[in-house]
Amino acid sequence: MNCSINDDANVTGIRHGDLVNLIARESRSTRFDAEVIRFLFKLLLCVMLALAAGFAYLAVRSGDPVYTFYEWMSPARFHQYDRLIRVVAAEHHLDPDAW
Repeated sequence: MNCSINDDANVTGIRHGDLVNLIARESRSTRFDAEVIRFLFKLLLCVMLALAAGFAYLAVRSGDPVYTFYEWMSPARFHQYDRLIRVVAAEHHLDPDAW
């Protein structure tokens, strides 16, 4: 295909069919890119919803969902006394995980 641009910025030497094919190809490529991005966004959304549902299920199964949620958000605050609880429980022959 021989293409040249004259001073008036008109494209010359392109047949009408070639131009239509070029525009159609570009349109399909752009549409494909948009579809891929839309698919990846939906996939990410589904994965995030599945994770949220899993964490919600675990929190509800724990017995106290609010406490479990706060424990997951700041585990250091909730586990700072674990060693002391286990030592005292062992001294009194108790189960440290019972509450």
